[in-house]
Parts: sequence; C-alpha cells; structure tokens
Amino acid sequence: MALMEQVPELVGDSVQEVKAWCRSVADLLGGGWHADDSFGEFGDLSIEASERLNRYMDMARLASRTWKDPDFLYSLAGEGGRFIAEEEWPGFEIDVSVPAAERTGYQIWRGQPDPTIVVEDMDRFFAVSFPGEGPLSARRAVVAEIEGAEFDLSSVYRRGDYIDTAAAVRISEQVEVSGIGEVEAVIGEFLRVGRGQRL
Repeated sequence: MALMEQVPELVGDSVQEVKAWCRSVADLLGGGWHADDSFGEFGDLSIEASERLNRYMDMARLASRTWKDPDFLYSLAGEGGRFIAEEEWPGFEIDVSVPAAERTGYQIWRGQPDPTIVVEDMDRFFAVSFPGEGPLSARRAVVAEIEGAEFDLSSVYRRGDYIDTAAAVRISEQVEVSGIGEVEAVIGEFLRVGRGQRL
C-alpha cells in the first residue's frame, strides 16, 4: 500500500523537475502511466495518495504548457521519467518528444557513437541519431533506414531492447535535418520510395 509519506512531492515546473518527479512516481507504481489517467484507477493506492498524486499531476500538466513541447509530458509519464538513451549516452538529455518513438518506448541502437533511437513504421525500421551537444531539442538529427532489426518480444521492455538491433545495418543514405521537427517528414519520404532506395 502507498502511504501518504511515500507520495513524492512535485517541486518546480521545469522539464527536469517534472522528469525527476515522474521517476519517483514510477518507483512507487512499478512503472509508467498514461498522462491522462487518474491515479484513482490504480487499485493499490489509498484515496489520500491518489488525490495527492492527481493534484501533482494537474500541476505537471499546467507546467507542461510552458515547455518547448507540451506533449512531452505524455512521454515522461509513459516512460516513468526514464529514457534508456540518457543512461547509454551520459550527458544526453531528452527534453522533447520523438513522436515516431513513442509507440515503441524510445528503443535504442547500442554501440553507436551518437545517441541513436530506433523507430518502426510500416514494418520498416529507421535509426535516428542526434550528433552534437546539448539536449535533444538543440541537436540536429540524422535519419537512415536500417535492416536486420526486429522486435524481440522476449526482452525486458524497460532495458531498451524491445527492438533487437544486434544484426542491424544501415541500408540507405543518411539524411541530416536541422532537428527533431523534420524527422517524421524524412521517414515519410523513405516510406514513399523502395526499401534502401535514395530519396
């Protein structure tokens, strides 16, 4: 049972502060949640704990309106404030959402020199790398189609290996764009042409 004193307090309204709060809540709940959920739907929480969590979540929703990407709150809640890419590449900070990655939980391609997230669309896989310095929102993005990646349903989801990239290789040109806002369009262009073809 969650006791009142175990419910973490949300202090501050920045992305970093809300991210830290989401981690603490995920530790309490045992994982992430949907940002639109009411905590009263979690059967192991007391009424008092649920009300307190709902109040803090309302504060987080209000805070997110001032962020570069207000919808990033959905990623923060869904991932429980933890992104495996931030652990794999120390110093890399995810501060905006990657829409193409939300469906598969921000899976990564380990061993790459730059932070690299792997996404799937229409049964094709793409690597999105973020060279440079600073948080994700300040970095350019490099998109390429890859082959050899596959879903691994036996993996531990939170470890970031839901998409197995052990045999993955890039099979297309690498398209560099100024930032995350252009990634979806590039993936759309790759889907328009044949697998591994030039844009």
